[in-house]
Amino acid sequence: QEKNSVIQEKNSVIQEKNSVIQEKNKRHVITVEETNKVIKDLNVNIEDVSKWAKSLQKEMQENLENHNEVANWANNMKARLDKIDNSFLFRNLEKYLIHKESLANIPKKIIKKLLPTSLLNKYRFHKQKINFDEVKQSVNIHEKIIIAFPIITWGFRFQRPQHILKELSKKGYTIIYLSLTMAPKGILFDSIEDAGSSVNFTKLDENIYKIWLHSYENINIYTDHISDENLNNLSLSIQSALKVLKPKGITYMVQFPGWNRLVFDLKSKFNGNVVFDCMDDHAGFSTNDDSSLKEEIQLIKNSDIVISSSQLLYDKNIKLNDNTIQVKNGTEFEYFNNSNKNGKLDYLSDKPIIGYYGAISDWFDMDMVEYCAKQLPDYNFVMIGATFGCDISNAEKIDNIHFLGEIPYKALSGYFAYFNVCLIPFKIIPLTLATNPVKFYEYISAGKPVVSVELPELIPYNEFCYLAKDKDDFCIKIDEALHEKSQSKIEDRMKLAKENSWNNRAEEIYINIRKYNGQ
Repeated sequence: QEKNSVIQEKNSVIQEKNSVIQEKNKRHVITVEETNKVIKDLNVNIEDVSKWAKSLQKEMQENLENHNEVANWANNMKARLDKIDNSFLFRNLEKYLIHKESLANIPKKIIKKLLPTSLLNKYRFHKQKINFDEVKQSVNIHEKIIIAFPIITWGFRFQRPQHILKELSKKGYTIIYLSLTMAPKGILFDSIEDAGSSVNFTKLDENIYKIWLHSYENINIYTDHISDENLNNLSLSIQSALKVLKPKGITYMVQFPGWNRLVFDLKSKFNGNVVFDCMDDHAGFSTNDDSSLKEEIQLIKNSDIVISSSQLLYDKNIKLNDNTIQVKNGTEFEYFNNSNKNGKLDYLSDKPIIGYYGAISDWFDMDMVEYCAKQLPDYNFVMIGATFGCDISNAEKIDNIHFLGEIPYKALSGYFAYFNVCLIPFKIIPLTLATNPVKFYEYISAGKPVVSVELPELIPYNEFCYLAKDKDDFCIKIDEALHEKSQSKIEDRMKLAKENSWNNRAEEIYINIRKYNGQ
C-alpha cells in the first residue's frame, strides 16, 4: 500500500509537468504563427519600399542632371565675367556706363597701365610734391634746415628736444622732425621717386614739420638696429624730400643714438653738419644693450658738434670728441611764471600740496615719497606722470598720495599752480648723476621752493633749493620749504630761471653751429 501511494504521487507530479509542457507548447505554436504573419506583412511593406526607393532614385537622377546643367551654365558665366573683370577696358567702361565716371579719367588710367614702373613712380612723385608746397615755401625763405632725429614724439612730454628745436626755428631754420612711427612697406624702394611717392608732411608748429616715412619692416628705434633694408627705405624717403626742398644748408640734429646709421648715410650724400644733443647717460637705461652703447660712441666720435646737457656728460664726451660743448637744460619761463589754478585740484587744497610732475620710472625713488607721505599725513602728495617702470602698488594704498597720470604739457601749468612745494625725488644712480633736471628750472620759474636729492647738477644751486641727504632729511626739507617766508628767495629763483630760458640755450647752440660753419 505504501508503494502504491508513492507511485500515485509520482504519477500526479508527472501529470502536472505534462500540463505545463503542453501549455508552453501551445504558447510556442501561437508565437510562431504570429511571427509568420508579421513576416508576411513585412514582405508586403518591403515590396512597397523597394518600389518607392526606385522611384526616388529615378527622381534624384533627373535632379542631378538638371543640377549639372545649371552648374555648367554658372561656371561658363563666371568665366565670362572674370574675363570682363580682368579686362582693363571693360572695367573702366563699366565705371562710366554704370557708375557714370568721367570719360576723362579713362585715358589717364590707360596711360598709367601702359607706363613702365619707373616712369609711373616719377609721375606719382610729381603729384606728391604738392604736399611739399608749404614746407618748400618755408625752406625757400630760410634756406637752411634742421633734420631732427628724435628721442620722443613731438607731442609727448614737451621738454628739451622740442623746446630747443622750437627756439631754433625762430632763428631762421625750417625744422624737419622725423616720425618715430614708421609704417612698414614690406617692399624695397628702388629709387628716390619710388620712395617719394609715399612721403608725407604734417605741420607741428610754425616752420616745424613732421615727415612720415615708410620702413621696409617694423622697427623700434629705441631697441632695434637699423637693418640694410630699413636703411634703404628710410634714406631714399628723406632723399626724395631733400630733392624737392633743395635747402642750401643742412644740420642733422640727433637726439638719440639709434639713428646713427641713417644720419651718416644721409650726410655722405648731402653733406651738412651732424650735431648730437647728448642729454642723457644712455648706459643708465635698461633698454640699451652693449651694441647700442657702441653705436653711441661712434656717433660721439663722428659728430661735428656734441652738445652735453650736464658736466658729467661733458667730461665723458670731451674725451671722444674735442668739439664738445655744454648746454644745460632750461625753461619756458613765461609759461610757468604765469601759471594759474585750473580748478582741478580744489578738492585737495584743504591741505598743503607737495607736487611732482614728469616721468615716474625706475629711477624715481617711490620708497622715499611713501616714507614722507606717512611722516607728513597732513600734506597731500600729488604725482603727475606715467608710472611705467615704477611699482606704485604700495603708494596707491596711502591716502595722501594721489596719482593723476600723464597730463599734456599745455594743461600742466594749471595743476602746477597748486604746488606749495615741488619735488625731485630721484634715486642716486649713474643715470641721475648725469641729469640736469629740466623741472628744476621750470619749478623756480614761478619762484616755488624745490626739495631734491643731492644731484651733482643742483649742488651749484644749493642756495636756490633744498637738497636732502636721505629720506628723513627729505621730510625735514619739505617742512622747511613749506614754511619758508622769504620773498627775496622767490624773486631770486625767478631771476635765475629767466637767465636759463630755452631761448638762451638755443642761442648757445645757434652760435656754435655758425661758428663751426665759419660764420
